[in-house]
Amino acid sequence: MHEMSLALSIIDLAVEHLHREGGSRVSEVEIEVGSLAGVMADSLEFCLEAAARSTPVEDAEFRLIPVMARGDCAFCRRGFDVDSYFAVCPGCGEPGLAVSGGRELKVRALTIED
Repeated sequence: MHEMSLALSIIDLAVEHLHREGGSRVSEVEIEVGSLAGVMADSLEFCLEAAARSTPVEDAEFRLIPVMARGDCAFCRRGFDVDSYFAVCPGCGEPGLAVSGGRELKVRALTIED
């Protein structure tokens, strides 16, 4: 489960920023998770809660924010959300898509308490 290694990295990042800012604890962590990032959101949330135990991030609320990838059809030029690299255009049914975004996995915001 690579979600645990991702969770440990996120917790380390949050603790690092907490110490840099001189706060006492992190109360909220917002994380963008792309639809094509290869991450199971439920597993990541579970791992974040486990990895945060006995750290200043222990009682934080983890907000996972889904980010959909966009597909642009090379044939009919229609744009739409996709959750797979193998999606077909819902307008014309063609598979020739240019996929953008959706690969994100990043900490968007931390709330640090004094």
